[in-house]
Amino acid sequence: MALSGCGGSDQTSSASSGGASPGTAGNRVVLISRQDPGSLDYTKSLQTALLNWIPGNVVEPLLSKDDNGEVGPGLADFEVNPERTEYTFTIGDNSFSDGSKITASDVVFSLNTMKESPIANWASAYTQVSSIEELDENRVKVTLKQPSQAFIQGMTSVPGLIQPEAAFDGIATNPIGSGPYVLAEYVQNSRILLKANPHYAGEKPAIEEAEIRIITDGAAALNALKSGEADEIGRAHV
Repeated sequence: MALSGCGGSDQTSSASSGGASPGTAGNRVVLISRQDPGSLDYTKSLQTALLNWIPGNVVEPLLSKDDNGEVGPGLADFEVNPERTEYTFTIGDNSFSDGSKITASDVVFSLNTMKESPIANWASAYTQVSSIEELDENRVKVTLKQPSQAFIQGMTSVPGLIQPEAAFDGIATNPIGSGPYVLAEYVQNSRILLKANPHYAGEKPAIEEAEIRIITDGAAALNALKSGEADEIGRAHV
């Protein structure tokens, strides 16, 4: 039972029950969140309940990072000048979950939005950024005042999440991205429902549907786990 993720810190716990779990038999998993995120706008929030489920699962960062911490291509490949002050990102043939193609305009909008984020953890990745510009439909150039590991590392995590500019107004309740899952439903203080993204460019996830039940009471959450109503508490890690 593994979902991807870029953020969050909750540890996953589980307990065996006498019967089969509610999710694994049908490529479905039921998880428990002890916190309601309140808003799904990751550009303005760092709530654990939000970071556990949206980054990585629904919205992907511009670049990737392997198990050894090496930065590599993600939604885009990149080239950097010898001084490491100019990064040119070339966007691959990827689409958002709504079927729209990811363009340079979306990347510029996303990076500028994070650059201006009120969350210092996100905006700090852009401290050395002097400009973010669209070169053409598929290429974006970011110019730095001086080399910055914070910037390039940020492009593999929450500060580098890419969203469609056209859908930004609905981000608080319906963030859209290019990840392996699409947000099917969010009911405050009740549940978050993720379903496999039919437009995902990568390998299809083994878990086709994940229901995250929001149960803030610790005893009730543990009872749901022990009774077999849920598979795990916290985040399912890769």
